[in-house]
Amino acid sequence: MLGPDLGELPKKLTGKDFTRVHLLTEILDASKVIDKKYKLYRFLMDDGKAIDGVILEETKQVIRIAKNAIERPFDIKVDALDSKVELKQSFMPEGLLNRLNREDILDLLAYLAAGGDANHPSFRRP
Repeated sequence: MLGPDLGELPKKLTGKDFTRVHLLTEILDASKVIDKKYKLYRFLMDDGKAIDGVILEETKQVIRIAKNAIERPFDIKVDALDSKVELKQSFMPEGLLNRLNREDILDLLAYLAAGGDANHPSFRRP
């Protein structure tokens, strides 16, 4: 998985330390705080090729990375690696909410807060 499990959000939202405002901030500024396991790296190979991806597994011989959620993960041999640089950007694309109106954004936040449960109180109108 290349990002957090959105099904876990209802548990986080019930705590005092994580609100819907925090959730919206995470979506709008995804690169502000990136969990260690979802950090993006640029691997510069000794043949001059550059590969960006998330580290799934790392040993002394091989680093298994995922470039995106569609392609299969693959291995980079450590001895063919020139350098590994941590990038400061999130894997989440910028501008995800640009095409949504206010109501759509509120619905998205309710959906995420409810873990997809249509009977959750988040979907009730005031």
